[in-house]
Amino acid sequence: MITEKMLRELTSRGNSVRTPLYIVNQDNLRENICLLRKALESRFDRFVIGYSNKTNGADPVLQTVAECGAWAEVVSHKEYFQALKYFDPGHIIYNGVIPDFFGKFLVLESGGIVNIENLTELEAVNRKAEELGRVLRLGIRINVSLEGHPASRFGIRVTDEILNTIRSMNNIIVNGIHCHITKSRDLESWSEKSYKMAEIAKLLDVDYIDLGGNMYGPMCSSVKKRYDNVPSFQDYADCIYRSMHQVFGDNIPCIVVEPGTAIVANAQSYVSRILDIKSIAGRSLVTLDGKGSDVETFVNPVDRFPYIIISRSGNYIENATVYGCTCTEFDIFISSCSGRMGVGDLIAFDNVGAYSNSLAPDFIQPYPPFESFSDNAGFK
Repeated sequence: MITEKMLRELTSRGNSVRTPLYIVNQDNLRENICLLRKALESRFDRFVIGYSNKTNGADPVLQTVAECGAWAEVVSHKEYFQALKYFDPGHIIYNGVIPDFFGKFLVLESGGIVNIENLTELEAVNRKAEELGRVLRLGIRINVSLEGHPASRFGIRVTDEILNTIRSMNNIIVNGIHCHITKSRDLESWSEKSYKMAEIAKLLDVDYIDLGGNMYGPMCSSVKKRYDNVPSFQDYADCIYRSMHQVFGDNIPCIVVEPGTAIVANAQSYVSRILDIKSIAGRSLVTLDGKGSDVETFVNPVDRFPYIIISRSGNYIENATVYGCTCTEFDIFISSCSGRMGVGDLIAFDNVGAYSNSLAPDFIQPYPPFESFSDNAGFK
Protein backbone atom coordinates (compact mmCIF):
# COMPACT_ATOMS: atom_id res chain seq x y z
CA MET A 1 0.00 0.00 0.00
CA ILE A 2 1.33 3.45 -0.89
CA THR A 3 1.61 5.32 2.41
CA GLU A 4 1.62 9.07 2.96
CA LYS A 5 5.26 8.92 3.99
CA MET A 6 6.18 7.02 0.83
CA LEU A 7 4.38 9.63 -1.28
CA ARG A 8 6.17 12.48 0.51
CA GLU A 9 9.57 10.86 0.01
CA LEU A 10 8.92 10.12 -3.67
CA THR A 11 7.74 13.69 -4.22
CA SER A 12 10.77 15.17 -2.42
CA ARG A 13 13.20 13.01 -4.41
CA GLY A 14 11.63 14.10 -7.69
CA ASN A 15 14.01 13.48 -10.60
CA SER A 16 16.39 11.48 -8.44
CA VAL A 17 13.92 8.57 -8.33
CA ARG A 18 15.19 5.94 -10.73
CA THR A 19 12.37 4.61 -12.83
CA PRO A 20 10.72 2.29 -13.60
CA LEU A 21 10.96 0.92 -10.07
CA TYR A 22 9.36 -1.72 -7.86
CA ILE A 23 8.93 -0.73 -4.20
CA VAL A 24 8.48 -3.42 -1.55
CA ASN A 25 6.56 -2.15 1.49
CA GLN A 26 8.11 -4.15 4.30
CA ASP A 27 5.58 -2.90 6.86
CA ASN A 28 2.67 -4.37 4.88
CA LEU A 29 4.50 -7.63 4.28
CA ARG A 30 5.29 -8.09 7.97
CA GLU A 31 1.78 -7.12 9.03
CA ASN A 32 0.18 -9.59 6.60
CA ILE A 33 2.28 -12.47 7.91
CA CYS A 34 1.60 -11.42 11.49
CA LEU A 35 -2.17 -11.35 10.89
CA LEU A 36 -2.13 -14.81 9.32
CA ARG A 37 -0.01 -16.24 12.12
CA LYS A 38 -2.31 -14.75 14.76
CA ALA A 39 -5.36 -16.29 13.05
CA LEU A 40 -3.80 -19.75 12.83
CA GLU A 41 -2.51 -19.59 16.41
CA SER A 42 -6.07 -19.00 17.61
CA ARG A 43 -7.15 -22.38 16.23
CA PHE A 44 -4.20 -24.75 15.81
CA ASP A 45 -1.42 -25.97 18.07
CA ARG A 46 0.74 -26.92 15.09
CA PHE A 47 0.92 -25.02 11.80
CA VAL A 48 3.34 -23.81 9.14
CA ILE A 49 3.06 -20.71 6.94
CA GLY A 50 4.80 -21.37 3.65
CA TYR A 51 5.21 -18.33 1.39
CA SER A 52 4.74 -19.09 -2.32
CA ASN A 53 8.05 -17.96 -3.88
CA LYS A 54 6.71 -18.11 -7.41
CA THR A 55 4.23 -15.32 -6.62
CA ASN A 56 7.05 -12.86 -6.01
CA GLY A 57 10.61 -14.08 -5.59
CA ALA A 58 12.27 -10.67 -5.28
CA ASP A 59 15.19 -10.66 -2.84
CA PRO A 60 13.73 -7.99 -0.50
CA VAL A 61 10.46 -9.94 -0.35
CA LEU A 62 12.11 -13.27 0.46
CA GLN A 63 14.43 -11.69 3.02
CA THR A 64 11.52 -10.06 4.87
CA VAL A 65 9.38 -13.21 4.74
CA ALA A 66 12.25 -15.26 6.19
CA GLU A 67 12.81 -12.68 8.95
CA CYS A 68 9.12 -13.04 9.87
CA GLY A 69 9.56 -16.78 10.47
CA ALA A 70 7.54 -18.07 7.51
CA TRP A 71 8.84 -20.90 5.35
CA ALA A 72 9.56 -20.80 1.62
CA GLU A 73 7.37 -22.82 -0.75
CA VAL A 74 9.27 -23.59 -3.95
CA VAL A 75 8.43 -25.49 -7.12
CA SER A 76 11.73 -25.79 -8.98
CA HIS A 77 15.49 -26.27 -8.65
CA LYS A 78 15.95 -22.56 -9.40
CA GLU A 79 13.54 -21.44 -6.66
CA TYR A 80 15.08 -23.89 -4.20
CA PHE A 81 18.56 -22.38 -4.52
CA GLN A 82 17.17 -18.87 -4.42
CA ALA A 83 15.35 -19.72 -1.17
CA LEU A 84 18.57 -21.02 0.38
CA LYS A 85 19.91 -17.44 0.35
CA TYR A 86 17.42 -16.47 3.05
CA PHE A 87 15.71 -19.55 4.52
CA ASP A 88 17.00 -22.34 6.71
CA PRO A 89 17.03 -25.54 4.58
CA GLY A 90 14.61 -27.08 7.09
CA HIS A 91 12.13 -24.25 6.48
CA ILE A 92 11.48 -25.07 2.83
CA ILE A 93 8.43 -26.75 1.27
CA TYR A 94 9.29 -28.26 -2.11
CA ASN A 95 6.30 -28.85 -4.42
CA GLY A 96 5.89 -28.75 -8.20
CA VAL A 97 5.88 -31.03 -11.20
CA ILE A 98 9.59 -30.71 -12.07
CA PRO A 99 11.64 -33.75 -10.94
CA ASP A 100 14.59 -32.82 -8.71
CA PHE A 101 15.46 -35.77 -6.52
CA PHE A 102 18.59 -34.40 -4.92
CA GLY A 103 17.11 -30.98 -4.15
CA LYS A 104 14.05 -32.59 -2.62
CA PHE A 105 16.22 -35.13 -0.80
CA LEU A 106 18.23 -32.29 0.79
CA VAL A 107 15.00 -30.62 1.92
CA LEU A 108 13.86 -33.85 3.58
CA GLU A 109 17.27 -34.38 5.19
CA SER A 110 17.08 -30.87 6.66
CA GLY A 111 13.61 -31.37 8.13
CA GLY A 112 11.64 -29.60 5.42
CA ILE A 113 8.55 -30.74 3.54
CA VAL A 114 8.38 -32.37 0.11
CA ASN A 115 5.11 -33.06 -1.71
CA ILE A 116 5.33 -35.21 -4.86
CA GLU A 117 2.82 -34.30 -7.57
CA ASN A 118 2.54 -37.49 -9.65
CA LEU A 119 3.11 -41.22 -9.53
CA THR A 120 5.87 -41.12 -12.15
CA GLU A 121 8.10 -39.05 -9.90
CA LEU A 122 7.00 -40.91 -6.78
CA GLU A 123 8.14 -44.20 -8.35
CA ALA A 124 11.43 -42.57 -9.40
CA VAL A 125 11.99 -41.29 -5.85
CA ASN A 126 11.30 -44.76 -4.50
CA ARG A 127 13.95 -46.24 -6.83
CA LYS A 128 16.51 -43.58 -5.87
CA ALA A 129 15.82 -44.11 -2.17
CA GLU A 130 16.30 -47.85 -2.63
CA GLU A 131 19.67 -47.22 -4.30
CA LEU A 132 20.69 -45.09 -1.31
CA GLY A 133 19.36 -47.65 1.16
CA ARG A 134 16.99 -45.06 2.63
CA VAL A 135 13.32 -44.88 3.55
CA LEU A 136 11.96 -41.38 2.89
CA ARG A 137 9.02 -39.75 4.64
CA LEU A 138 7.33 -37.34 2.26
CA GLY A 139 3.97 -36.02 1.14
CA ILE A 140 1.89 -36.38 -1.99
CA ARG A 141 -0.23 -33.82 -3.78
CA ILE A 142 -3.74 -35.19 -4.03
CA ASN A 143 -6.40 -34.36 -6.60
CA VAL A 144 -9.63 -33.22 -4.94
CA SER A 145 -12.77 -32.17 -6.83
CA LEU A 146 -14.82 -29.25 -5.51
CA GLU A 147 -18.45 -28.50 -6.25
CA GLY A 148 -18.75 -26.01 -9.11
CA HIS A 149 -15.04 -26.11 -10.00
CA PRO A 150 -13.48 -27.79 -13.03
CA ALA A 151 -11.25 -30.77 -12.27
CA SER A 152 -7.67 -29.75 -11.57
CA ARG A 153 -4.89 -31.23 -13.66
CA PHE A 154 -2.62 -31.49 -10.63
CA GLY A 155 -2.13 -34.19 -8.05
CA ILE A 156 -2.80 -37.87 -7.54
CA ARG A 157 -6.40 -39.08 -7.46
CA VAL A 158 -6.60 -41.30 -4.36
CA THR A 159 -8.25 -44.64 -5.18
CA ASP A 160 -7.86 -48.11 -3.70
CA GLU A 161 -5.64 -49.06 -6.66
CA ILE A 162 -3.42 -46.01 -6.20
CA LEU A 163 -3.20 -46.62 -2.46
CA ASN A 164 -2.07 -50.19 -3.09
CA THR A 165 0.55 -48.93 -5.55
CA ILE A 166 1.90 -46.39 -3.05
CA ARG A 167 1.92 -48.93 -0.22
CA SER A 168 3.95 -51.30 -2.38
CA MET A 169 6.79 -48.74 -2.53
CA ASN A 170 9.06 -50.07 0.21
CA ASN A 171 11.29 -46.99 0.43
CA ILE A 172 8.59 -44.35 0.84
CA ILE A 173 6.31 -43.48 3.73
CA VAL A 174 3.59 -40.94 2.93
CA ASN A 175 3.46 -38.69 5.98
CA GLY A 176 1.53 -35.74 4.50
CA ILE A 177 -0.92 -34.65 1.84
CA HIS A 178 -1.06 -31.45 -0.17
CA CYS A 179 -3.71 -29.82 -2.34
CA HIS A 180 -3.92 -26.45 -4.07
CA ILE A 181 -6.93 -25.49 -6.17
CA THR A 182 -6.93 -22.34 -8.31
CA LYS A 183 -9.78 -19.80 -8.13
CA SER A 184 -11.20 -21.22 -4.91
CA ARG A 185 -10.73 -18.33 -2.47
CA ASP A 186 -14.29 -18.42 -1.10
CA LEU A 187 -14.99 -19.99 2.29
CA GLU A 188 -17.36 -22.59 0.85
CA SER A 189 -14.53 -23.99 -1.29
CA TRP A 190 -12.11 -23.95 1.63
CA SER A 191 -14.61 -25.73 3.85
CA GLU A 192 -15.21 -28.46 1.28
CA LYS A 193 -11.52 -28.85 0.46
CA SER A 194 -10.53 -28.98 4.13
CA TYR A 195 -13.10 -31.65 4.95
CA LYS A 196 -12.23 -33.87 1.98
CA MET A 197 -8.52 -33.56 2.72
CA ALA A 198 -9.14 -34.37 6.39
CA GLU A 199 -10.91 -37.60 5.42
CA ILE A 200 -8.03 -38.67 3.17
CA ALA A 201 -5.47 -37.60 5.78
CA LYS A 202 -7.13 -39.80 8.39
CA LEU A 203 -7.19 -42.73 5.97
CA LEU A 204 -3.44 -42.34 5.36
CA ASP A 205 -2.62 -41.46 8.99
CA VAL A 206 -0.43 -38.50 8.01
CA ASP A 207 1.50 -36.00 10.14
CA TYR A 208 0.56 -32.86 8.20
CA ILE A 209 -2.15 -31.51 5.90
CA ASP A 210 -0.94 -28.92 3.39
CA LEU A 211 -3.93 -26.91 2.15
CA GLY A 212 -2.01 -24.86 -0.38
CA GLY A 213 -2.88 -21.22 -0.98
CA ASN A 214 -5.48 -19.26 -2.92
CA MET A 215 -6.71 -16.97 -0.15
CA TYR A 216 -7.86 -13.39 -0.12
CA GLY A 217 -5.57 -11.14 1.85
CA PRO A 218 -5.65 -7.59 3.22
CA MET A 219 -6.39 -5.03 0.50
CA CYS A 220 -7.19 -1.36 0.10
CA SER A 221 -10.84 -0.33 -0.16
CA SER A 222 -10.68 0.46 -3.89
CA VAL A 223 -9.59 -3.13 -4.60
CA LYS A 224 -11.82 -4.79 -1.99
CA LYS A 225 -15.02 -3.33 -3.44
CA ARG A 226 -14.46 -5.35 -6.62
CA TYR A 227 -15.08 -8.59 -4.74
CA ASP A 228 -18.02 -10.01 -2.82
CA ASN A 229 -17.65 -11.21 0.77
CA VAL A 230 -13.87 -11.06 1.16
CA PRO A 231 -12.91 -13.40 4.05
CA SER A 232 -10.30 -12.42 6.62
CA PHE A 233 -7.42 -14.66 7.67
CA GLN A 234 -9.40 -15.39 10.82
CA ASP A 235 -12.36 -16.50 8.70
CA TYR A 236 -10.12 -18.97 6.86
CA ALA A 237 -8.62 -20.29 10.11
CA ASP A 238 -12.08 -20.81 11.62
CA CYS A 239 -13.33 -22.49 8.44
CA ILE A 240 -10.39 -24.91 8.28
CA TYR A 241 -10.72 -25.71 11.97
CA ARG A 242 -14.42 -26.59 11.72
CA SER A 243 -13.77 -29.06 8.90
CA MET A 244 -10.74 -30.61 10.59
CA HIS A 245 -12.46 -30.89 13.95
CA GLN A 246 -15.33 -32.85 12.40
CA VAL A 247 -12.88 -35.54 11.34
CA PHE A 248 -10.08 -35.42 13.94
CA GLY A 249 -11.68 -33.92 17.03
CA ASP A 250 -8.93 -32.31 19.09
CA ASN A 251 -6.11 -34.36 17.47
CA ILE A 252 -5.66 -32.29 14.33
CA PRO A 253 -2.39 -32.89 12.40
CA CYS A 254 -0.04 -30.03 11.61
CA ILE A 255 -1.76 -27.57 9.26
CA VAL A 256 0.24 -26.02 6.40
CA VAL A 257 -0.91 -23.10 4.26
CA GLU A 258 0.96 -21.66 1.27
CA PRO A 259 -0.34 -18.15 0.52
CA GLY A 260 1.36 -15.97 -2.08
CA THR A 261 -1.02 -13.29 -3.35
CA ALA A 262 -2.65 -12.91 0.08
CA ILE A 263 0.73 -12.06 1.63
CA VAL A 264 2.41 -9.92 -1.01
CA ALA A 265 -0.21 -8.31 -3.29
CA ASN A 266 -0.65 -5.13 -1.26
CA ALA A 267 3.01 -5.03 -0.21
CA GLN A 268 4.49 -3.84 -3.49
CA SER A 269 4.08 -0.78 -5.69
CA TYR A 270 5.49 0.23 -9.07
CA VAL A 271 6.61 3.71 -10.10
CA SER A 272 7.08 4.97 -13.65
CA ARG A 273 7.87 8.42 -15.06
CA ILE A 274 6.00 10.38 -17.73
CA LEU A 275 8.20 10.71 -20.81
CA ASP A 276 5.82 12.45 -23.19
CA ILE A 277 2.33 13.91 -23.49
CA LYS A 278 0.71 14.55 -26.85
CA SER A 279 -2.62 14.73 -28.65
CA ILE A 280 -3.43 12.71 -31.79
CA ALA A 281 -6.81 12.61 -33.50
CA GLY A 282 -8.45 14.23 -30.50
CA ARG A 283 -6.96 11.74 -28.05
CA SER A 284 -4.58 12.62 -25.22
CA LEU A 285 -1.69 10.17 -25.07
CA VAL A 286 0.71 9.85 -22.15
CA THR A 287 3.85 7.70 -22.40
CA LEU A 288 5.65 6.25 -19.37
CA ASP A 289 9.22 4.96 -19.16
CA GLY A 290 8.01 1.54 -17.95
CA LYS A 291 6.07 -1.10 -19.82
CA GLY A 292 2.60 -2.39 -19.01
CA SER A 293 3.87 -5.95 -18.80
CA ASP A 294 5.91 -4.94 -15.73
CA VAL A 295 2.67 -4.99 -13.74
CA GLU A 296 0.16 -6.91 -15.85
CA THR A 297 -0.50 -10.46 -14.68
CA PHE A 298 -2.73 -13.37 -15.60
CA VAL A 299 -4.76 -12.41 -12.53
CA ASN A 300 -5.28 -8.68 -13.04
CA PRO A 301 -5.27 -6.59 -16.22
CA VAL A 302 -3.32 -3.34 -15.84
CA ASP A 303 -6.42 -1.13 -15.55
CA ARG A 304 -7.40 -2.86 -12.30
CA PHE A 305 -4.41 -1.54 -10.33
CA PRO A 306 -5.02 1.58 -8.21
CA TYR A 307 -2.69 4.44 -9.11
CA ILE A 308 -1.60 7.88 -7.92
CA ILE A 309 -0.16 10.71 -10.02
CA ILE A 310 2.77 12.24 -8.13
CA SER A 311 3.83 15.91 -8.57
CA ARG A 312 1.03 16.97 -10.95
CA SER A 313 3.21 19.73 -12.36
CA GLY A 314 1.51 20.05 -15.73
CA ASN A 315 -1.92 20.86 -17.08
CA TYR A 316 -5.14 19.04 -16.27
CA ILE A 317 -5.74 16.30 -18.83
CA GLU A 318 -9.00 14.41 -19.16
CA ASN A 319 -9.53 10.84 -20.40
CA ALA A 320 -5.91 10.32 -21.40
CA THR A 321 -4.66 6.88 -22.40
CA VAL A 322 -1.45 6.07 -20.54
CA TYR A 323 0.95 3.91 -22.54
CA GLY A 324 4.20 2.14 -21.83
CA CYS A 325 7.52 2.70 -23.55
CA THR A 326 7.52 -0.30 -25.87
CA CYS A 327 7.01 -0.09 -29.61
CA THR A 328 3.60 -1.75 -29.52
CA GLU A 329 0.13 -0.26 -29.80
CA PHE A 330 -1.32 -2.44 -27.03
CA ASP A 331 1.19 -1.48 -24.30
CA ILE A 332 -1.42 0.29 -22.15
CA PHE A 333 -1.25 1.10 -18.42
CA ILE A 334 -4.49 3.08 -18.03
CA SER A 335 -7.22 3.28 -20.68
CA SER A 336 -8.77 6.47 -19.26
CA CYS A 337 -6.84 8.69 -16.86
CA SER A 338 -7.73 12.23 -15.76
CA GLY A 339 -5.61 14.57 -13.66
CA ARG A 340 -2.85 17.15 -13.63
CA MET A 341 0.11 15.63 -15.46
CA GLY A 342 3.39 16.87 -16.84
CA VAL A 343 6.53 15.40 -18.39
CA GLY A 344 8.76 14.18 -15.57
CA ASP A 345 5.89 13.46 -13.17
CA LEU A 346 5.59 10.03 -11.59
CA ILE A 347 2.68 7.60 -11.60
CA ALA A 348 2.69 5.00 -8.82
CA PHE A 349 0.66 1.81 -9.22
CA ASP A 350 -0.40 0.01 -6.06
CA ASN A 351 -1.18 -3.61 -5.16
CA VAL A 352 1.18 -5.04 -7.81
CA GLY A 353 3.00 -7.56 -5.58
CA ALA A 354 1.41 -10.74 -6.92
CA TYR A 355 3.02 -12.23 -10.04
CA SER A 356 3.81 -8.86 -11.67
CA ASN A 357 7.61 -9.00 -11.50
CA SER A 358 7.56 -12.81 -11.58
CA LEU A 359 6.03 -12.66 -15.07
CA ALA A 360 7.55 -9.38 -16.32
CA PRO A 361 9.47 -10.04 -19.56
CA ASP A 362 12.89 -8.69 -20.43
CA PHE A 363 11.37 -7.08 -23.52
CA ILE A 364 12.91 -3.93 -25.04
CA GLN A 365 14.21 -2.71 -21.68
CA PRO A 366 15.62 -4.50 -18.64
CA TYR A 367 13.74 -5.82 -15.66
CA PRO A 368 13.02 -2.94 -13.21
CA PRO A 369 15.11 -2.68 -10.03
CA PHE A 370 13.76 -2.89 -6.45
CA GLU A 371 13.83 -0.66 -3.40
CA SER A 372 12.46 -1.46 0.04
CA PHE A 373 10.42 0.95 2.13
CA SER A 374 9.21 1.15 5.71
CA ASP A 375 7.68 4.03 7.61
CA ASN A 376 10.47 3.87 10.20
CA ALA A 377 13.48 3.61 7.87
CA GLY A 378 12.15 5.13 4.64
CA PHE A 379 13.73 3.87 1.40
CA LYS A 380 16.69 1.55 1.33
